[in-house]
Amino acid sequence: MSKIKQQIQRLFGISQPQTTPEPPPTPAKTDAELEATFQRLLEGVKNGWSRGNVLGFFIGEKTTQGIISLVASLWRNIARLTHPA
Repeated sequence: MSKIKQQIQRLFGISQPQTTPEPPPTPAKTDAELEATFQRLLEGVKNGWSRGNVLGFFIGEKTTQGIISLVASLWRNIARLTHPA
């Protein structure tokens, strides 16, 4: 039945909408990975990166979640350094 339906659709130029599979979710980075990311950012800024370079760096992180994770990690580390237990 499906083949007949496909042949009729081709005959009349009816196409099925193409569905693209969603990419798998990006695994969350560990604090060590986030720290390494932040160190790369600091090194770039130290070497004279412009705002566009910094924006490109964040875009290279590929997800908003990656940026949010990076900022959250920074806040945790700042809090830990300024208010030791």
